[in-house]
Amino acid sequence: MSENPFDFDQNPNLPTADYDIAVRQNIPDYDAMLTMLTALFQLYLTDDAHILVVGAGGGIDTVLQPAYS
Repeated sequence: MSENPFDFDQNPNLPTADYDIAVRQNIPDYDAMLTMLTALFQLYLTDDAHILVVGAGGGIDTVLQPAYS
């Protein structure tokens, strides 16, 4: 098993650009997960829903895009 070059526990203050690269290298289908999350939010939440995101990294998961174009 190879050593993980991004140790989120030892280096939690990654610059946003580095985090965006690291998260995609460490979580398979990260972008697909965000698409599914957006679809679930649109399906189950009302327009006036409030969500608290702790540790959002670069914050891309807080920007809701249409799940289907």
